[in-house]
Amino acid sequence: MVGKRKLIIMSKLAVYEKNDARKDLRKMSYYRHDYVYKRNMGLRLCFAMGSFIIIIFYMLHKFAIEEADIFALDIAAEAMTVVSIIVAMLLISSLLGTVKYNLEYEQATKRMKRYQTLLGLLEKGGAVKK
Repeated sequence: MVGKRKLIIMSKLAVYEKNDARKDLRKMSYYRHDYVYKRNMGLRLCFAMGSFIIIIFYMLHKFAIEEADIFALDIAAEAMTVVSIIVAMLLISSLLGTVKYNLEYEQATKRMKRYQTLLGLLEKGGAVKK
């Protein structure tokens, strides 16, 4: 017969396995630095592609709708402004991504340690810590 303590531990383990275990195992299969780097690289690539799409639409707007003359535009000045804005936004998004992905990895580590602790308690049949 299963005791009340073991039943509580098994239900906590089942809830974790149902909700977070698969995601946490995927995160924990990398070292922290590698996980953050991989996720940030994806963020940077998506940001760069989005920026280039916005730039293309902006230039099409300038040429097609406003019917601007290509020789009348100061392309170098506009390009430097756009590039500086993109670089600044890329740095900010990279910093925010690093903080976010480090926090995600840390939370996954805590949940995994709690899971391991509960497994040990289940094995020993010990008391439940909240």
